[in-house]
Amino acid sequence: MTVIRRVPGGHEVRKRERTRKPTRGRHLQQWRPDSRLKSVLRGNLHSAGVARKCATISHNGGRIHDANGYGLTAAALELGALATHGGIVPDREDVVLAALEAALGDADVLITSGGVSAGAYDTVKAVLRRLGTVTFEKVAMQPGMPQGFGTLGDRETPIFTLPGNPVSSMVSFEIFVRPVLRKLAGEISLHRHVVPAVSALPWSSPRGKRQFVRAVIERRSDGVSVVSPVGGQGSHLVADLADATCLAVVPEQVTEVTIGMTLNCILLDRARR
Repeated sequence: MTVIRRVPGGHEVRKRERTRKPTRGRHLQQWRPDSRLKSVLRGNLHSAGVARKCATISHNGGRIHDANGYGLTAAALELGALATHGGIVPDREDVVLAALEAALGDADVLITSGGVSAGAYDTVKAVLRRLGTVTFEKVAMQPGMPQGFGTLGDRETPIFTLPGNPVSSMVSFEIFVRPVLRKLAGEISLHRHVVPAVSALPWSSPRGKRQFVRAVIERRSDGVSVVSPVGGQGSHLVADLADATCLAVVPEQVTEVTIGMTLNCILLDRARR
């Protein structure tokens, strides 16, 4: 696995754990500010009109910890990109536009998280739609249905607009952003290793959507790989994502996964190369 940093006790923090640590109120260091790939984060979860703030703020007052910024930045750093967390941007269209324009100066790729659904505070979508260079779609997948991609500025800098729920954001990065960053880095192998495994448990999957289930894959003594879901599959359950070692892929036409069914599993904890 790629080491992001060590915490007391020698535990290695993987990029998915970067999404879990802020939710526990742990202090995390900021990354280098001189990067070319920027992760521009804004708050899209609100209570009483209060957006989420920084990673160490109290849960009091309806605020929550920022998980997406640290997770997405760590995911980009794992690929060798020079990445920085651009911080939280308020739900004001003028502020969102100014933040995006400022980030264009030294960025080769922009990533936003949140603000791309159909809610009252989905400001990123409103701003970028007016510019006319970003397309928004509902992708038949779970988690991570609302997606956007396009370009910004005279240099036509690519921008990925990912969903705001932490798990949706990280799964979307794995499926859509990671292969592009590897391509830009000159890598030949763009995708993670995929292995077949048989399901150890039954579960349901939405009809017409490709489901990416956070799971743990293990090899039995007879050499057969088995896969089991990790905890709940809600798109806000960050701890379960950190514990997962793979994404079990359930095809669109399957609505019930049965014990012994073979699924393709995307391994999450392999070396970058």
